[in-house]
Amino acid sequence: MIEAAGYKLRDTAQHCGGLIGTALHAGAANLLMLKMQTGVSAEKSQFGVSASLEVSQETLRQAMKETPILWDDISKNHRDASEQVTKMLHSFADNVAPTILPEAVEEPIEMLHEPTGLTVSGRPDAIEQFGGAGVNSYGVQDT
Repeated sequence: MIEAAGYKLRDTAQHCGGLIGTALHAGAANLLMLKMQTGVSAEKSQFGVSASLEVSQETLRQAMKETPILWDDISKNHRDASEQVTKMLHSFADNVAPTILPEAVEEPIEMLHEPTGLTVSGRPDAIEQFGGAGVNSYGVQDT
């Protein structure tokens, strides 16, 4: 579509931080999805953490196959990036996941903005349930 409009895209390396963040996000979503589907605190289950680490690492491996990478002083190579993803996912499992009771994970949402007729869409990381009322990842309470 962009090229059809007359623009030429350059091939550029992607910074490693974006790949690490994407990999962490995939593992965290998997962990919350397991928690939501099973009702078990997946972050306390070795299976849940192991499965989510594998999702993170596979996401990282695939992303690194698809694009050249711009490494930095903190993430000098694939091994460093993999270790960072592992440490961050364990931190998420230990400190954040126990505080979340997911009702939905990565579910698309849409809202019609009636004055303009435009549809606004998004994909919240998680929609939580507290006492029967849902609170999405932005802290907006639904009743």
